Amino acid sequence: MPAERAAVRSRLAVLRPAYLPPAAVLHRVSIARRRSCLAATLNRVEHRDERVVVETSRHRITGVLRLPRDGYRSRLTDYLNASDRSFMPLTEVEIGPLDGSTPSERRGFVAVSIEHIVLVSPAVREQTEA
Repeated sequence: MPAERAAVRSRLAVLRPAYLPPAAVLHRVSIARRRSCLAATLNRVEHRDERVVVETSRHRITGVLRLPRDGYRSRLTDYLNASDRSFMPLTEVEIGPLDGSTPSERRGFVAVSIEHIVLVSPAVREQTEA
């Protein structure tokens, strides 16, 4: 294959095969490859879903919070006390007023501001009679 020849300041010449992309493109590809490997590693972290009850000044919100299975931030209190979090993402949510004036609503996802949380506790699991 013929090589491209580009004059640089009329004294030097840069030679590279025409089929190779510029070095900057190769660098971006390697960064993207590293990011995908990191994402795959992060997806392997085991999680557990914990059903929680969150109360704000006006609402009672019941939903599922995803926490790490073991280690750092695996407890509900660790999650709430983390300084880098400002919202609590909940799935499979039921929202109702504290005074019971209107029926509760169901939502697939809600992000609750941690600043508005008054009380949080793990939801009590209903036990079936044996």
